[in-house]
Amino acid sequence: MTKATTIGHRIKTIRENYNLSQEDFAKRINIPSEKLNSWENNNSIPAAKPIFAIINEFNVSSDWLLYGEKYINPIEGENLTSIHLKLINFLEEEQEDFDKDLNDYKLSKIEQHLIETFRDLEYKKQEEILKMIDKKLDE
Repeated sequence: MTKATTIGHRIKTIRENYNLSQEDFAKRINIPSEKLNSWENNNSIPAAKPIFAIINEFNVSSDWLLYGEKYINPIEGENLTSIHLKLINFLEEEQEDFDKDLNDYKLSKIEQHLIETFRDLEYKKQEEILKMIDKKLDE
């Protein structure tokens, strides 16, 4: 069993175990490869739909994918309801950590909204916005 510390590391472990490029892995779960790159580099976390896709496509345990616990292979008897509940808990914990991090920086409501909105964008959109900001700063 591989011990990977974040969901991004665990996703990368699955991809490498299947000897897939980021592009090929992304195609199998129907996401842009930039999004996969963002997850593997711990810049963002996957939403529920791609997490389900990874669990089903690569036959991995939800406990292992979400928390790094137990075995990489599915636990017998694991069903969609139990996976769904674990997923909800995982995403709530991630949101709580993110909210706590934002509060630690004592950001205004506008700054918090900008960061939360930016995080939800696809990687290409984030790059476009950063280029626009850089351009404005150079004026």
